[in-house]
Amino acid sequence: YSLAMACDCDSRSLNIYCFDILEESLQILDSNIASNDLHTKPSTFNLGVGTPRTIYLPASISRSLGADLPTSVNLSHSVPPDSFAPSDSIAIPIVSLSTIFNIIHLNVPAPGQNLLIKIDVEGYEGDILLPESNLLSIFRPHIICEVLPTTLCNLPCLETLLRDLNYTI
Repeated sequence: YSLAMACDCDSRSLNIYCFDILEESLQILDSNIASNDLHTKPSTFNLGVGTPRTIYLPASISRSLGADLPTSVNLSHSVPPDSFAPSDSIAIPIVSLSTIFNIIHLNVPAPGQNLLIKIDVEGYEGDILLPESNLLSIFRPHIICEVLPTTLCNLPCLETLLRDLNYTI
């Protein structure tokens, strides 16, 4: 999606920020941008968005660049850092959406500002959106959010939050 946005939008008025817990996903994005000679280059960050914490993933996930690269990682399978040697794990910071806005220096909504948040977090949508009702009410971003059938238990909470903020679902 980030690549499609970079292709279709006016580069003078668009800032694209990509966050992924797998560095290789960001490398693939950078490679695709270079291959397609895009003028709008997303800013990439190797971190996750959600309830602030640090997760530890097996380094083998990072070494699987290519067709075997997973499209998602179940964060509930993150293991404690003392479960294996540091060389066998990757520490990934998870930060709140408010922290992301601070990182990209988005502190006050600008007149006419048009924000889009695309979320594809395999069941952790509530981790990102539920604690951020104040931020959502101030900035009023458009939200594209994938909710998988396996994670529909989050849907009622998300629908309530968004409807209370006058979003159309």
